Amino acid sequence: MIESLDLLLLGAALLVLAVGLVRRRRLWRVGQEAQRTDRPGLRLKGMLLDAIVHLRILRDAKPGLMHLGLFLGFCAPLTVAVLAWAGLVMPAPLAFIVSLLLDLVALGALAGLLYAALRRYLFRPDRLDNKPEDAYVLLLFAGILATGFVVAGFRIARIDEGILPSPVTWIVARPLTLLSDPALEAAHPWVWRVHFLLVLTLAASIPYTRLLHVVTSPLNVFFRNLGPRGQASWIDLEDEEAETFGASDVQHYTWKDLFDLDACTRCGRCQDGCPAWLTEKPLSPKKVVQNMKDRWLVAAPEALRRKEAAAMGEDVEEEDDTSLIDEHWTRDVIWSCTTCRYCEEHCPVHIEPVSKILEARRYLVLMESDFPAELKDTFKNIENNGNPWGVGYSYRADWTEGLDVPLLEEGGEAVEVLYWVGCAGSFDERNKKISRAMVEIFRAAGVTFGILGTEETCCGDPARRTGNEYLYQMQMEQNLETLKARKFKRIVTPCPHCLHVLGTEYAQKGEAFEVVPHVRFLLELIEAGRLPLGGDGKPGRWAFHDSCYLGRYRGIYEEPRTLLARMNAGTAPLEAERNRERSFCCGAGGGGMWMEESLGNRINIARYKQFETCNPEMMATACPYCLTMFEDAVKDLGHEENVKVRDLAELVAERLPKTGAPPEKTGEEPEGGEAPGAGEKPEDGEAPEAGEADEAQTS
Repeated sequence: MIESLDLLLLGAALLVLAVGLVRRRRLWRVGQEAQRTDRPGLRLKGMLLDAIVHLRILRDAKPGLMHLGLFLGFCAPLTVAVLAWAGLVMPAPLAFIVSLLLDLVALGALAGLLYAALRRYLFRPDRLDNKPEDAYVLLLFAGILATGFVVAGFRIARIDEGILPSPVTWIVARPLTLLSDPALEAAHPWVWRVHFLLVLTLAASIPYTRLLHVVTSPLNVFFRNLGPRGQASWIDLEDEEAETFGASDVQHYTWKDLFDLDACTRCGRCQDGCPAWLTEKPLSPKKVVQNMKDRWLVAAPEALRRKEAAAMGEDVEEEDDTSLIDEHWTRDVIWSCTTCRYCEEHCPVHIEPVSKILEARRYLVLMESDFPAELKDTFKNIENNGNPWGVGYSYRADWTEGLDVPLLEEGGEAVEVLYWVGCAGSFDERNKKISRAMVEIFRAAGVTFGILGTEETCCGDPARRTGNEYLYQMQMEQNLETLKARKFKRIVTPCPHCLHVLGTEYAQKGEAFEVVPHVRFLLELIEAGRLPLGGDGKPGRWAFHDSCYLGRYRGIYEEPRTLLARMNAGTAPLEAERNRERSFCCGAGGGGMWMEESLGNRINIARYKQFETCNPEMMATACPYCLTMFEDAVKDLGHEENVKVRDLAELVAERLPKTGAPPEKTGEEPEGGEAPGAGEKPEDGEAPEAGEADEAQTS
């Protein structure tokens, strides 16, 4: 009778579990289609390493070990129970080892549980928040562990006297030996039954509590993005059947975006390094995901009901006016993101908040022509003159004056390097020094190179990261046409934003170029003996800042440090506490370079202050945006006499033999850093006002 009841309870728990998972799956499928099952071998390997072995979770050691203890405490006894149910009989030596390991695993789980409770309810860090379900899960797991120890203690104390030694359980069993044999025999089944019921309760609770991540988190690692890091999704702007471009509500996102919502455990690691959140702006990546989940749990069932009613020929009422944007994400949240990808790099289960924010920006720009006022000029400048500064496009190659820089002509001879100068290196007076330094380096190393001159135009990064996909694709098409007509082995650029777009995102149109960051190219030249450097001298107090688009987007961390050490008498650069994968954004990415930072504190100031603990005399960068943001911070804080900000190319050029060096540019610079004729329209006619092209495309 009891055994039949146990089977009935087990069946009921599994039914509740299955029903919950099926219902959840229906909610995930409200989203759009996405391909996330290719390369299954690589996906399984990632799931094994990140979800099972815990490699990514253990990056944050203490909570990582806590979670590993709980995970093993959840999985190990379940595995043994399955093996026992299958009738596996282990030989004595193996049984001894398994018994000891189970005991230690249970102890680790108990320690993890205690640490989790203390961390969540006594020493709670800012990144954590508490909900009633958190306490429910902890208490349930504690009950399972405690009753499990007692059940095993009963067996040691009396029922199975010959059981193999288990040191922790043996301690639990000592008080139980005080009971009489009849009492032990009577109590043991009831304690076991309580343990059994708690396990069934845990299983049945999985789809309805945070325990759901036991299923969704490993699967989310399997479904992770295997494409290039940070690559924005492609929009077919000519798709006449598209209901919308971008996303204003949950049904506009992919099923994987919605699956992310259930994989999130609110651990807050994303928030821990978010530059917007840490400078008191309203954006928290964790809250972006959780607020989207709140909307999804309300909107998805309604969307399913309308879809089913329509399929049955029933009248379907109009959708309500509520949406994700404004109702759950304010526009300040959407426009505060610098797209630095700290959140995506540090999420233990590969959740993608940046892509979700980018889709909302696309909707606002392409469908509503609604964006920060400053971006109107940025978009117009790119449309009219091919650069966000708005300087006349005919001035793009003026920085070459006196340098005799070769232009790559259509159908001309092949060169070793196409030097992609970028808008900053072409128009910003400070960054022109980097461009001139690169020319010196090419000449000193005997590199055959050329530039596109006025044929080069903005790569489109400022437009794409601020949601203007139409303008981005317009720039991309123009650049691809130009590049395909030239002959070169590879592209070298000092701008990580151009690097990412040219080397990663243009590939979405099937055009692949080898694009190399200037820091990697410079190091190659030095190591090949093509670039002799002098002036090692006494090492200085030099620090290096990791650009987000060079580091987290491209995985380039060591080359800049090696290059800097080569020029600083072999001395490794000074490091801020936040460096490499944990580096802090300068604030210029995601359109931040072109928008007013009116909320909270300034990100560039916050980042610069992180270096004050190592007291550098020189800050080295490898990104024109970062250089600009650091120079602004140094000037605003009055530190320009004590701290210099330099690009790595400038430092290399300073150490070249000076005989035959190209002459410095002479003459008065245009006032305000802008060439005469800024804003001049192209010869083939003026482009439409920002937003007009988008409205025409989406109408």
